[in-house]
Amino acid sequence: MPDPHPKTTPKTQESATKSKEKEHFLEEIVSDLDALARETLASDMRVRIETRAQMPNLQFPDLEEEFESSSPLYSGGLLGQLREQAQDILNQQEARARQNAQLAVQIDQSMRYVFAWLQDMTQQLNIIKPEIPRDYLLADEKYLQALAWRKGSANYHVMNSADDLSLMHSVSLNYRLKSEKPDIILNRDASVAEEFRQRFFDLNLNMLIDETYGARHTLKTIHFRIVQEIQVKVRWEPDYQEEQIVVRASNLERLGNAIYRMPIEAPRNPALMEEFGRMVLGASHHFPRIAQSPDS
Repeated sequence: MPDPHPKTTPKTQESATKSKEKEHFLEEIVSDLDALARETLASDMRVRIETRAQMPNLQFPDLEEEFESSSPLYSGGLLGQLREQAQDILNQQEARARQNAQLAVQIDQSMRYVFAWLQDMTQQLNIIKPEIPRDYLLADEKYLQALAWRKGSANYHVMNSADDLSLMHSVSLNYRLKSEKPDIILNRDASVAEEFRQRFFDLNLNMLIDETYGARHTLKTIHFRIVQEIQVKVRWEPDYQEEQIVVRASNLERLGNAIYRMPIEAPRNPALMEEFGRMVLGASHHFPRIAQSPDS
């Protein structure tokens, strides 16, 4: 039976001692190498700092440019596809901007003609103050009628182009018609009164309101006292998407709004402006037909 506690022989002790000496020697070498590496790194860092201090304007390479020229995604990968899509959008935006700039010049020419024409017309009408033979249906077969021109004005809005040019962008015509006839009286129950109140307000009518209340202070009736007077507004403005001039009118031929469309060059046709003037004066006219005519 072998001895569980073998005795250490002198030869075994000598071998263990040599092994420990070898391990200690290796540890010293590793420690020396580590110290040398730290000293080298610190020395290199000092050199870099001194160099940058001596050269404050040192230019570093453009990493983005270097990446673009070396990246495998640059020409045909995902980034390449995204770049192509982005460039297509930029090209479309640039082409549209050039087209809008050309349209803006054409619009300016048309708007200048419209403004000059309307300004001249309003100056004459402000002196003549003619009657306007047109009745405006209000409600309950009651009309605003026997109206005459009181005062009008033409105005314009300017926009600056990319070349810092002031281009006329839109023109507006505002005028007031008034009658010497007595005010119109309308009575409405509370159930529909608010609807009428909002409608008359949207039409920009000059009115007085008297409210009648019943038991428990509940609204029963609203009495509208409407002055026989009309505010007319007409605005000429461009629609770049459709490449058209849009005329938005309020209370022109009737109470409410109307829209007319025409080619951009149409307002420069004297015949069209003549027909518009006839429409303003309540005379027979063909303005909508001429506005849509391709020859206008």
